[in-house]
Amino acid sequence: MIVSVIVCYSARTGAIGPGYYCMYRREVEMSESVPVNVFTGLCRHPFPDEPSQVNCIGEDLLFQGFSIIPEVISEELNQEVREEIDRLTELDIRTWGKPELSRINDLGVLRNPFLTSDLVVSSCFSEMTLAICQEIFGTQFVLNVNRAVINDVSNLHPASVWYREPAYQNFSTSRPLSLTFVLAVDRADELTGGIRVLPVSQNWSSVPSDRFFRENALHLTIPERGMLVFDSSVIHSNTQSKTIRRRSLVSIFSSPLLKQQTNIVKMLRSSEDAMNRICHLPNYEFIFGLDTDPFDSDALYREHKIKENLTIC
Repeated sequence: MIVSVIVCYSARTGAIGPGYYCMYRREVEMSESVPVNVFTGLCRHPFPDEPSQVNCIGEDLLFQGFSIIPEVISEELNQEVREEIDRLTELDIRTWGKPELSRINDLGVLRNPFLTSDLVVSSCFSEMTLAICQEIFGTQFVLNVNRAVINDVSNLHPASVWYREPAYQNFSTSRPLSLTFVLAVDRADELTGGIRVLPVSQNWSSVPSDRFFRENALHLTIPERGMLVFDSSVIHSNTQSKTIRRRSLVSIFSSPLLKQQTNIVKMLRSSEDAMNRICHLPNYEFIFGLDTDPFDSDALYREHKIKENLTIC
């Protein structure tokens, strides 16, 4: 691995260090087989001697805020998902009307497609996705948002502003409160309308200036069938496609402390077909909020505890 190191030099004092005028850049080769020397007084993130892919993704999320995973689904499944998104998009437009969706700035968004599509379920709730959630949250996480995003050349997508999830969050936490998964059904880059991020911004409690955005934003490339996962607090933005229709599936999982964007529990309980689509998933009652849905009264809360022989902690 080649790492660029900037050596900074002060012409006035002759000192070398941060904050001084950068005179030159040199390349330092770091062998992956040689340990990295770190001062013994620093507390390091615990990392297994033989880390798994999920361990590495978890560390990326904690320190830089995002990770890109190539080829998470097969070419055959990807093509089926692409056709399914187009079918559901046409149905959504027939149901709501393009003028109405444009007026509320929701054109190019399919909300909770997992409720009506087995293909979306198999793509969004894979073993890899759930394992990454467990790496960050342990066993307690819920689905907060599920949607398909369609970037067309003809219109600027509503998510093309800089923002973070959950909405209105302008504070930082020591651990992620939610994770965003973006499955790239079509390649995402600067030409097709990819995603821009400000790395490490999950740790910032305020939004920087225009100058900082221009100089530090990264335009990520996600290969077709690849997946981007990031701390939802990372400041990010969608961009307009210049070449093709770009489709992606977006799922946000969060701590159950956070309120779901829509009443997923009610929609599931009112649809036997939707419930049958997700009941095979491990721990599905907790993941979809069925176990954490508020009770309508104190009496119902206590009756549930008594029936299930549960102790109030």
